[in-house]
Amino acid sequence: MLTQYFCDYLEYEISEALGNSEDKNTRRYWCDGVILPENEEEYAIKRVNDKRKVVTGAWIDEGRVNGKELGQFIYQLTIHFGRKSISNYVKGKDLRECVPSAETDEWIYLDTEKRIIEIRLL
Repeated sequence: MLTQYFCDYLEYEISEALGNSEDKNTRRYWCDGVILPENEEEYAIKRVNDKRKVVTGAWIDEGRVNGKELGQFIYQLTIHFGRKSISNYVKGKDLRECVPSAETDEWIYLDTEKRIIEIRLL
């Protein structure tokens, strides 16, 4: 299930993956919180099973450039559910095992101009 506990876990995994990015520019970004949608209907089992995604928000710190702190902003976060994560979600099982390895950021799409971040769970 999508819980605050999972959102906290996801925050650290996103930060770790961004820090391990092959793109040196991406390494300066980090996640300072994944926001659980206010409306529980947005992440109800039936809705997630039908839509295969949840749209919410994440605090992303944009780091420093030339010594200047760029600040934190809320990015639109879309969590895409894969086969394993949908199965776990419907069965009420833990989603942490569905988060890809933080050794790479291949499961994360980050658009800093539009302030969008998308992740793909297994």
